[in-house]
Amino acid sequence: MWCSIIAVFAFSATILVHPSTAFTVVSTTSKSDGSNELDQLASKIEQIEHNIQTIQKVSENQNHASVKSRFPKNCKEIQTNGNTISGVYTVQPEFAPKPFLVLCNMDSHGGGWTYFMNRFNGNQDFFRRWNDYKTGFGNLNDEFWLGLDYLHFLTGYEVNELLIELEDWDSKKVYARYDAFSVGNEGEGYIMRILGNYSGTAGESLSYHGGMKFTTTDRDNDLWRDGNCAVYRSAGWWYNNCVGSHLTGKYIKEKSSADAYTVMFWNTLRGAYNIKVAKMMVKPK
Repeated sequence: MWCSIIAVFAFSATILVHPSTAFTVVSTTSKSDGSNELDQLASKIEQIEHNIQTIQKVSENQNHASVKSRFPKNCKEIQTNGNTISGVYTVQPEFAPKPFLVLCNMDSHGGGWTYFMNRFNGNQDFFRRWNDYKTGFGNLNDEFWLGLDYLHFLTGYEVNELLIELEDWDSKKVYARYDAFSVGNEGEGYIMRILGNYSGTAGESLSYHGGMKFTTTDRDNDLWRDGNCAVYRSAGWWYNNCVGSHLTGKYIKEKSSADAYTVMFWNTLRGAYNIKVAKMMVKPK
């Protein structure tokens, strides 16, 4: 075997590899003498083996990328691909490490919306700590909070629109739509870093929270100097000092202004009166 290998290296040779791989190209030239020739040859063979292993890793990564691309990035892409029925689907945004399930709204305002919050019966308690809001809670077939990590993967790398649908206890249905919306990552406190122009019928009650980090009972990122808004208002939210809207507040199963601003409310919709239904959704512009 060594004889055959030496025979190969009796000629000038170059091993070419994919330009994206970060390893050395081996080039050899024959020698007529020298006691270290076999040592040099062994070293070059070792480098070749290393290059082969690197190529294999690149191939594995490319295969992984092709598997990853099998999933649509969001509900808008699902709709574009021809699925127009609202329901639960699997998505994987470009920078998400793994796929996850989402609820898609294919009917409202052109469809293609990905829910990140759905409330309509009070089955879920939203008085929760940071990790719950980070990873999500509830049931996609019932009430839920998708999770701030997932919301960041959906909105953090491309600007989305935000749609909020509300219904009060007099069965009045309204909506608020913002033409740009983006949430940062955990290191940024899941800051609402972009909130665009409002349109709709609900009235504008979210801009007070634009630019704010998310606050929970165990992670105080608000601007209220006298305490923690999440403790005082009984839920996590993008508090300022403290609220202009509060869609994660207490769910009261009747028309009431009890508990004032701890309830689920939208300030321009009957002030502090609690809301019956609140849905928050995003889709790429």
